[in-house]
Amino acid sequence: MSARLHQEYTATVDRRMPWGVIALVSDGTEVLIDNTKTGHASLDPGVEVRLVVLDDSRTPARGSLMNDDFIIARRLRGGVEKA
Repeated sequence: MSARLHQEYTATVDRRMPWGVIALVSDGTEVLIDNTKTGHASLDPGVEVRLVVLDDSRTPARGSLMNDDFIIARRLRGGVEKA
């Protein structure tokens, strides 16, 4: 599984559900992006997104497209804060 906690990935939206979308990272790992973490982006299947993993202990992993979550993850990784 390549989706690791606080890491950022480019992924492709695979399918929509009423509560969010499933995106696939390059190795096929699924990441659920809840509607509250999409930033109201239009996420149709096939769209590429940049996501950050919020919880890698669940299946599918949980991710976010929200700028604040990227900033927090970068702080926790010890990286830069700008998105």
